[in-house]
Amino acid sequence: MNFDITSGLNEKQKEAVLNGDGRVLVLSGAGSGKTRVIAHRIAYLLLEKGVSPYSILSVTFTNKAANEMKERVLKLLNRESVPFLWIGTFHSVCARILRDDIEKLKIGIDKHFTIFDRDDSKSLIKKILKEEKFSEEVYSASEIIEYFSLQKRGGKGYKNTVLNSIYEIYSKRLIESNAVDFDDLLLFTLKLLKEIEDVRKKYQERFKYILVDEYQDTNDIQEELLSILSQKWKNTFLVGDEDQSIYGFRGSKVRHIVEFPKRYEGVKIIRLEQNYRSFDSILKAASALVSHNTERLGKNLWTDRRGGEKIYFFSGLSDREEANFVADTINKLSENYNFSNFAVLMRTNAQSRAVEETFLNKKIPYQIVGGLKFYERKEIKDILAYIKLAINPYDRVSLLRIINTPQRGIGKTTIEEIETISREREIPLFNAIKEGLEEKTLKLRGVSSLQTFLKIIEETLTKIKELKPSEVVAWLINEISYEDYLESHNDPNKESRIENIWQLVSALKEFEEKEGANFESFLERQALQSDQDELNGESSKRDSVKVMTIHSAKGLEFPVVFIIGVEDGYFPHEFSKMKEEEIEEERRLLYVGMTRAMDKLFLTNSRTRYIYGNVVERDPSPFLAEIPQKYIEKVYGVEAGKKLNWNILEDFFEEGKEFGRENQLLKPGARVCHKTYGVGVVLSTEGSGENLKVNVSFSRFGRKKLLAKLAKLEIL
Repeated sequence: MNFDITSGLNEKQKEAVLNGDGRVLVLSGAGSGKTRVIAHRIAYLLLEKGVSPYSILSVTFTNKAANEMKERVLKLLNRESVPFLWIGTFHSVCARILRDDIEKLKIGIDKHFTIFDRDDSKSLIKKILKEEKFSEEVYSASEIIEYFSLQKRGGKGYKNTVLNSIYEIYSKRLIESNAVDFDDLLLFTLKLLKEIEDVRKKYQERFKYILVDEYQDTNDIQEELLSILSQKWKNTFLVGDEDQSIYGFRGSKVRHIVEFPKRYEGVKIIRLEQNYRSFDSILKAASALVSHNTERLGKNLWTDRRGGEKIYFFSGLSDREEANFVADTINKLSENYNFSNFAVLMRTNAQSRAVEETFLNKKIPYQIVGGLKFYERKEIKDILAYIKLAINPYDRVSLLRIINTPQRGIGKTTIEEIETISREREIPLFNAIKEGLEEKTLKLRGVSSLQTFLKIIEETLTKIKELKPSEVVAWLINEISYEDYLESHNDPNKESRIENIWQLVSALKEFEEKEGANFESFLERQALQSDQDELNGESSKRDSVKVMTIHSAKGLEFPVVFIIGVEDGYFPHEFSKMKEEEIEEERRLLYVGMTRAMDKLFLTNSRTRYIYGNVVERDPSPFLAEIPQKYIEKVYGVEAGKKLNWNILEDFFEEGKEFGRENQLLKPGARVCHKTYGVGVVLSTEGSGENLKVNVSFSRFGRKKLLAKLAKLEIL
């Protein structure tokens, strides 16, 4: 070696990087340099131990994290590429495995399968709902996707006979389209490894070293995949933080990381406790909060960034006053910070309305992160649908999307004729068009247009084989006169849409320079995009305040952070009060938000807020009581010249004070009122004191199990 691979690492980081073989759990606290540790560990295995890159697998959860990991490793190795080294997300790694071996499952899908993103799945589901005459007012496509995903992950939630029948049709249509959705990538890979012995042995033998980033976010399927792949060599290097496990709604289980040392013998635990991000005051306050959780292995975070200001807490009389405080504070601090140094974090996207309107009025530039992403825009999906269909003629969703886009005179009746042929002969729609034209069974008025459509798709496939991806798209835009199509619409955003389609060409050129001229790889990458990935693009370079949910902010950091809506109902959320484990995740969520802050942290809330169209009073979050008062600086809210009455809030800053109202009257049969759920009747109770749970039947929301100390039920 020409350099010290541990250069720039602290002692605990060095210990992790240089650790020998075996199972290792690296508990990496917020801002402790976990990405650096994994990158150095990979470089150490390659350079110091002489491990073949063919034998290393490194997985994480976002493309952004995977790309950053690749860049760091290549920089350490001083190389432009490392052939055979697998660094990617769980989904991209599974897609790669399936490209080689999915045909061995004999499920009717070949290696050229298309990956359906959420919009593709929604389109398919809407089509099924229409065909089966289900009302989308009762079953929305988004809700159905979540239901399907829960069932695929082995969820033990409710079962719905109607939705299960739709699921059967949906699964059949995916196979007919030679397509898989996100959950299928994981499920089919697990099925492949469990059922096909030669495939299982191949990858068990190959991956001698497995490194996992953000291990606390694994769901049961991902955990089982890791367990199978690591059975032979037992060399797993797992990096994660149980205090940042916040994706329970996606199926992640904090117990995977908490119980890992119990599941396997000889697990070595290394704690990374030095934080390089936040001032000491922010770190101590956040650590004090999360220490109230029981599902944790525990860490003692510390930092050399001593001092710093206290956390500011502001409580407004309305969400508008809260938003004005945020905006005015940003304007004041912008003398010393760029707008891109600020982040406004929230529990749910619905909270952004007042902030957005206020920022617009006060001319503060902002970006909503996690909004409509580039590859979800209609014009981009239209162009890429042509490419997808040319590569995979079984792709039903893409065909129906573009068969008459731009308009070419193929109407509803013609499409129904094609679908009839497809259904009766059990062949893909694309083949149905071909056979219908060859046999002249289609009505004359649609023949010419269909012939033109087929010719475009066939020519597109030819171009894909001859030209670079960027050249193909540039040709296609002109060939189908897509720019004219956009111009012909009375759309105020048409100029932006036209700019977007040519931006796609630029994106492909950048992809060609970095990844090579492979359309399938590009389509696969864009299908697996996540909220944070858009921050890699041009949008991240704008000097604008970033507004996002805390879930979208995980892994990021900002000099100045505002967390809005720190009140009961958001922290913890009303729908996350059923179980203590849900409340612990809510506490972790606030902890994650707090630890995004480097220099300054502001917690804000509102005494009143619109909930389901009504103005309701809101109480401060009970989590505020768990932050020692010495770390908090209180700011008075002012509206219409009146100072806010702080009497109600003072109790929340008395250290050690226990909360919860008297519960003796919460007996079965009692009528109660909840701020969100409305009026209900107590059915039964469980436990007592701090752990009292109340089963209530609400007229509007049905049965709910609530923790009494947080539910604050009013006895009627």
